[in-house]
Amino acid sequence: NSNYQFEVRKFRSKEVEFVLDGKYLKHSSFVRFVNAANDITEQNCKFELRDKRIFLVARRDIPAHSELLAWYGEQTAELVAQ
Repeated sequence: NSNYQFEVRKFRSKEVEFVLDGKYLKHSSFVRFVNAANDITEQNCKFELRDKRIFLVARRDIPAHSELLAWYGEQTAELVAQ
């Protein structure tokens, strides 16, 4: 079950550095519920990797009770469209 998994890739080479698995609530956080945006312009937050730590960063003001959307890239867009 890979519903809460995603790959962290190196910026330039796009090589997979590691895979995060947020399946188990005990070891995960709210970011497991960030949904895939349809394209980069729809995202209201983004993931940033800093010193092997991942942060969720707001790209603009996000009203309370709004869906968190991050652009995961073309491969994810193709999966979501199926």
